Amino acid sequence: MVAGTTLAFMGLTYFVVPLIWRRRIVAPKLATLQVYVFGIGIAIFAAGMTTAGSYAVPRRHWDVQFTNALFQPPVEAAAYVFLGIMGLGGLLAALGGALYVGITVLSVFFGRRIPDQPGQIELAAIPAAGKHTPISGTLVLVFVFLAAFVIYYFLNWKWLAAIWYVQ
Repeated sequence: MVAGTTLAFMGLTYFVVPLIWRRRIVAPKLATLQVYVFGIGIAIFAAGMTTAGSYAVPRRHWDVQFTNALFQPPVEAAAYVFLGIMGLGGLLAALGGALYVGITVLSVFFGRRIPDQPGQIELAAIPAAGKHTPISGTLVLVFVFLAAFVIYYFLNWKWLAAIWYVQ
């Protein structure tokens, strides 16, 4: 969820900077590459964190081994591989985030000016009343992902009930 929202705002920024500040994007090809670098990095980060979590690695804790604790849960060696993959994805996502900030700041302050042209933006035509429009692919994807999330949600409860014996 967070990654998709962040990517959407990054793309929206690249669309809005020329409209509001009337400046061109400094490096359009690098801006396109930046979105992919961040997206792939955050996907690798999420996959590494998810897989490490399936090996019972705790989330949001600074020490996964609970050093100097009275009770030290065992952590499998494979979990460290996925924590390393998560770290590489985090570095890639951080690089994409730094590129985003750099490109946006450079575009706003040092981008080439776009000359004002009256009547440049045309509004989209309003469709005639009663006209049937086909279902867009975006709506289909929304329901596919919604179904996947619902299935994954209930599968997680099933998996939790299978490994967590409450007496």
